[in-house]
Amino acid sequence: MTREQVLILVVAEPGAWSEQLSEPLRTAGLTVRLATLETDRGRLSGNGLVLDGPDRRPVRASEFVALSRPVVLVLDMDFCGGAALELLEQLKQAGHAAPAVLLSSSERAALLERAWRAGARVVLHKPVAPASLLRAVLRLVRLARRAGATPALPPPSGNQMSLR
Repeated sequence: MTREQVLILVVAEPGAWSEQLSEPLRTAGLTVRLATLETDRGRLSGNGLVLDGPDRRPVRASEFVALSRPVVLVLDMDFCGGAALELLEQLKQAGHAAPAVLLSSSERAALLERAWRAGARVVLHKPVAPASLLRAVLRLVRLARRAGATPALPPPSGNQMSLR
């Protein structure tokens, strides 16, 4: 199995926060792609995603997800005035069914219900412990594997957490 086959897409504010989110996932042997949102006044605009890294560029969110087939999405709901939830809803409407872990400082029932309908399977309240995020992502990867959506995870190494 190559690392690209277990892709986790993290959509969060660029910089230290997104790196902090991706570090435990990478350490666990998962391939992580960071992206930010292209927004206009808190609403999705343009292509939707701006990929991070040396090839930093705007991309159509639905096309990127269709081609890269991330197994799990990690979205910061507080980033860009709720545009992350709008992105999740658009991806679901386009037929992309990757489960999502949402990070939120809100506990509003209506917002959480909307997130669930859009594909969120786990909501973690901020501040998020790296170990909690890793457990949630690995759980969703394992569920996707059981459903036949992804190959097996890489074997645990000394610095990986196991949910067995």
